[in-house]
Amino acid sequence: MGTLSGFAKRIELTLDSDKIDAALSGFPVPIHITASCFFDELDAGGENGSYDNRKKIAVTLSDGTTQCYVEIDYWGDYYESAWLHVLAPSVSNTVDPKLYLYYGASASDNDSYVGDTDDAVVYNIYDSYFKAVWHMSQVGTSKVTLDSTSNANDLTQNQNGGGEGE
Repeated sequence: MGTLSGFAKRIELTLDSDKIDAALSGFPVPIHITASCFFDELDAGGENGSYDNRKKIAVTLSDGTTQCYVEIDYWGDYYESAWLHVLAPSVSNTVDPKLYLYYGASASDNDSYVGDTDDAVVYNIYDSYFKAVWHMSQVGTSKVTLDSTSNANDLTQNQNGGGEGE
């Protein structure tokens, strides 16, 4: 197995094939990283880290070098966690698929494969079968929930407040 250069560390991510009903292709795999695993090591925020380090990552297939496209849905020190969506070309339901997450604060931003919801690189994750993809973690002060597909079906929150019966 090869190793992707330019990153200080990597961790193996194993998908549980027992939780996959059938073989999948072109599937966006959600990955939740928390403080209880290794979120602090990502230099993600707080006193010694930075939100700006969120694109200093890469996710590869089991060969260790073939990169997957990654969408950053949420990255924050407040909850000490991150939510990523990774395009896996194929996911087995009989063998536990493996991916590798590379990271390091001294790495260059991986803009070719990693992006925020409004970055064009994310459009590579969702094919034409997806008419819209919304991540509710974006709902907040911006009053807009962005569509992760190239269709730009963004949602705007009700500006009148809403409530029961409205």
